[in-house]
Amino acid sequence: MRKLRIAPVAALMFLLVGSLPASAGTYTASFSFNSLASGADNVAIQAYMNSVAAMVAGGATVGVSTGAQADKGYNGDGHVVGPSGISQTLGTSEGSGPLSANVSCTTVTCSGTGLDTWIRNKSGIPSFVFDFSSNVIIDSVSFDYEIFPDGTCTALTSLGCGGAAVGGIYPNQPDFTFSTELGQVFHSYGATPLTTNNDSPTSLSELTPQKAPVNTGLLVANVAGSNVLTFADWPATIGIDNLTINWHTPPVGTAAVPEPASLTLLGGGLLAALRARRKKNRA
Repeated sequence: MRKLRIAPVAALMFLLVGSLPASAGTYTASFSFNSLASGADNVAIQAYMNSVAAMVAGGATVGVSTGAQADKGYNGDGHVVGPSGISQTLGTSEGSGPLSANVSCTTVTCSGTGLDTWIRNKSGIPSFVFDFSSNVIIDSVSFDYEIFPDGTCTALTSLGCGGAAVGGIYPNQPDFTFSTELGQVFHSYGATPLTTNNDSPTSLSELTPQKAPVNTGLLVANVAGSNVLTFADWPATIGIDNLTINWHTPPVGTAAVPEPASLTLLGGGLLAALRARRKKNRA
């Protein structure tokens, strides 16, 4: 009789434990964007990113907002600084590294065979979004970014603008905000170029605030658990490159299956109930 009473409990425990989902795998995908042509829109960017993600076993897919555009030669209309009048951008250098070979820059753009492809926000659109929400949970990300200058502020004082006046014009102080659906991750401002590195195609004494290419390293705070990445500017152009996403896939049916601790409590409760009933029957 004792075996008959315990058998259903053992069977129930076996079924519950057997139905637990397998632990989720961890995956990594790196996006260099180099295969994209300058000017490629969000549709082309999305197709490229999905092709890269498809080669990773985790099965990630991404949606790219209409604000995203691929670029190579943009240099803030010649205001981006760099040695010998060659603007150091995400296009003319690999991240924060040295300038690429065979490039040249004018007051309009940069050109040459050594240009790299990166992603920027389209003119008039303040942000772009990479949405992985369909099937992944992001653990961490890293990327290179740049804050391009903006010289449209015409205030008579420096209030609301950054840098020093050039011909009576105070340039805006541009910034860059990186966030997820969980909140802001970081916020960075452009600054007036240092006098030791203020050479641009426009001026040998460039005063328009900006920020040269930076590598974020591994970002964790406010990123783990997210799946939507937003890159936003005010008021000028921002760009990113060499994006790496580390993610895991949620186990199928996780929400419908009790946690291991719950299983332990359930099994213990059933066994206790059987013992109490057995004592009662004996009495």
